[in-house]
Amino acid sequence: MQTLGVMIAFFLFLAVVYLILRPFLVPETIVDEDLATIQLDIQKDRIIEAIREIDMDYQTGKLSDEDYNLLRSRYTAAAGEIIRRIDSDAVADAQAEPEEQALPVQDPETSDGFDDELDDELERQIAERKSAMKEAR
Repeated sequence: MQTLGVMIAFFLFLAVVYLILRPFLVPETIVDEDLATIQLDIQKDRIIEAIREIDMDYQTGKLSDEDYNLLRSRYTAAAGEIIRRIDSDAVADAQAEPEEQALPVQDPETSDGFDDELDDELERQIAERKSAMKEAR
């Protein structure tokens, strides 16, 4: 009876040790695409933080108008480029997924202008994709 208790305690000990060491034994693999997106997000956050610092320095008088405009335009351009790259990656991912529903295509020559139903559907799909992208982050 006493040996049974020792064996149960030993197996519980082994289970705990396994659960503790498992993350080190089986590392989580990150897909290159995910790694690239993570790196772009980090760069974007750093640039946004730099822009905030520049704004704060300008407001406190540490930067002249000339320096402020130069630095802000450089960082804003860099942030825009990073955001475009993130968006292009998101669009590529979305295009790789199968389409749920095809939208009707109108011939521009026969169309009399704007189609409100089509616009509403496009806006709905854009909102869905934006919320899906926010949830994925």
